[in-house]
Amino acid sequence: MKTSNQFRRAIFALALILSLLMSNIAWAVKYPTEGLTLDKVNVRKRPNISSIIEGRLEAGTIVTLLGMSGNFYQIKHESVSGYIHKDYVQIGTKPTPTPDPVKFTTLSQGSQGAEVLALQEALTELKFYSGKLDGNYGGSTRDAVRAFQKVNKLTVDGKAGDIVQKLIYDGKPKNKNNNATKVKTLPPIAGVQMVYGSRGQAVADLQTRLKELGYYKSEITRSYDMRTRSAISRFQEKNGIKKNLGNATAETQALLYSKLAIPADVKPTPAPTPLPSAPTEKLVRGKSGKEVTNLQKVLIGLGYYEGKANGKYDNKTIEAVTEFQKKNGLKADGVAGTNTISLMFSGNAVKKDGNLAAPPAVTPAPPQQNIVFPNITDNTRTLKEGDSGDDVLSMQRRLTQLGYYKARNDSKFLSDDRAAVLAFQRRNNLNATGAADVATLRVLYSASAAPYQSSNIISGTPAPLTVSLRQGDKGDAVFQMQQRLIELKYLNLAADGSFGTTTKRAVIAFQRAHKLTADGVAGAATLSLLYSKTALSNNAANPDKMGIVKKGDNSPTVRALQETLIRLGYLTGIADGKFGANTQLALMKFQTRNNLKSDGIAGMMTWTVLNSSDVKLAPGAAPTPKPTAPPLTNIPSAANVQFEHWYTYIRALSRRLPNITIFDYSTGISWHLKVFSTGTHADCIPVSAQDTENMMRAFGGKHTWTPKPVWVQFSDGSIYMATTHSVPHGTNAANNSNNFAGHLCLHFPRTLAQVQAIGPYATSHQTAVELGWLQTQQLAKQ
Repeated sequence: MKTSNQFRRAIFALALILSLLMSNIAWAVKYPTEGLTLDKVNVRKRPNISSIIEGRLEAGTIVTLLGMSGNFYQIKHESVSGYIHKDYVQIGTKPTPTPDPVKFTTLSQGSQGAEVLALQEALTELKFYSGKLDGNYGGSTRDAVRAFQKVNKLTVDGKAGDIVQKLIYDGKPKNKNNNATKVKTLPPIAGVQMVYGSRGQAVADLQTRLKELGYYKSEITRSYDMRTRSAISRFQEKNGIKKNLGNATAETQALLYSKLAIPADVKPTPAPTPLPSAPTEKLVRGKSGKEVTNLQKVLIGLGYYEGKANGKYDNKTIEAVTEFQKKNGLKADGVAGTNTISLMFSGNAVKKDGNLAAPPAVTPAPPQQNIVFPNITDNTRTLKEGDSGDDVLSMQRRLTQLGYYKARNDSKFLSDDRAAVLAFQRRNNLNATGAADVATLRVLYSASAAPYQSSNIISGTPAPLTVSLRQGDKGDAVFQMQQRLIELKYLNLAADGSFGTTTKRAVIAFQRAHKLTADGVAGAATLSLLYSKTALSNNAANPDKMGIVKKGDNSPTVRALQETLIRLGYLTGIADGKFGANTQLALMKFQTRNNLKSDGIAGMMTWTVLNSSDVKLAPGAAPTPKPTAPPLTNIPSAANVQFEHWYTYIRALSRRLPNITIFDYSTGISWHLKVFSTGTHADCIPVSAQDTENMMRAFGGKHTWTPKPVWVQFSDGSIYMATTHSVPHGTNAANNSNNFAGHLCLHFPRTLAQVQAIGPYATSHQTAVELGWLQTQQLAKQ
């Protein structure tokens, strides 16, 4: 009997333990207590998911928890009471801390590349690694990681995961001697700031680029020493960066690796010819001096005065002034009074020949490139992908001249060059291999080479390449490409319109997944496939990388699963990264409909089907619309931009042609303005709300007074260098539909004396416009 009672007590105790474990309840919890809803949630009449819904609570609602029943909390909130599934509420009212985002990819035995090389260098610095710095994660690297983990009290598994690398690069890990140490080796992350003492491949890349631009003359040391710091300082000063001089900030690196980087040997823009200062008093017969000389110089420029200015207000000067007054509708008395002087020095006077002082500008024809026609012999090398040199440059220029190629002439034979060569070969009845052999080059440089003609071209020949996006490019096309790469899970950073190293890696990953040439250049073939409905997501191309996720998990991988289930119509709400009951039910429905094992676990087979092109949607779900390629901004050629003076030329032009287009050459974004006032600069307003939106996008969504160099195109087609800002102020010139509460200012080149007389802000615009002109000259060379 005693044994039987003991057995019953043991069974009762075990049942009680199991009941408490199933209820997911802590021993210390006493009801009633407070809880916080983690998402929108239904309040059920009974503790099961098929029960009647009594109400619905928003995320972040504080509720009273009365107890638990199975997997449900019994709750009360104002007039609503019932049951909520435990996955949707937490005990206590403080939100669960958001985990730090994953920053580093896990490295393990078999991994290769720059990430492994940086890890080896860092572990060498910490004295855990003494092997070869080869970028291969072998046994010695694994053992070094294990030793590091042991000393730093981490899980010892020999894998360099996110936690391990964050401690190495961002923290103060303990070295082999158990001393806390700040590692100088930099992680291979784009834009990571470099300061004196930094080391690694990122520094080597920086030194190489500085060497290309002529700022660094020493050896590539991989160490951010004083010579590197001095080189960065010179680059920053030359390129208009005024903060953190000597440190390679993200801003500095973005400009350094871009097409806008100004080399060390580029000469400053010569200051525009000063306009003679206007006289400050009435000039009459007998007057003499510098003010009379200035008056005579202007009269010479307008055609009313011949000979050399002598500084004497004599009969010859009186006759010239009188003729000027007659031609310009002023009182013809030969006296240079206020009205006469004001018009004469305005830059808007009528010349002796009847034309305005600033005649209509004529758009210059693009300069004809001097293409080097190499001497093609039987021994001339065949040009193919991966080649570089002057012969590749000559080929690119000739293909451009013939209309097959509109990408960047950079001496490097990449995938877009191959497409252009293929188009040329097909058009000229040559063997279409995509490699420029002797036969192709002889025809290419001959007078009989057939130019590109869309109407006569052989079926199947690609159109000339209007787009070729590469590292260093910026603009809308890059922005939308990044968005598409993010959508397909190849890029995990925010789209910013700037084609950097991270974007290049994403493009290469996409190309490899689709069996394209993996050169990181988004040419015609890459972009065409990227925006097609057959483009594979990174998950579909590499489902084994996603890993297995199941109920109870909380991770970015769960969020990716939820986003896909929402897109396919199996799950509603938001993707929060928490694998709860709703996610499990949605996944089971998906698995059943797609003929998979309905276990509610996302394994390799489930990931493959989730991202396949023939995946079955939930009943009634609408298919995802086919992505479309972005429209490309028709930005002018840098070679057509002119540097002209505001007072002597542009002011009169802007009065006559007030409707202008602004091109931000650094992003590729354009917008329209209307000039309504011309004083020391042009006052303008955006023409429409869309123009305001485009402008704000170019300024990063911020109102700022910081001058931005831009190109200004007038309605006659002429294009000039200028600067602008994005702050609305003053009058809006009666335009109440452009979403811009005021006007903005457009500044053109002026003399240093003129801007200094106006003030420091005008001087800052002059500095910016000169910097912009240097950048424009760089773009014109490329």
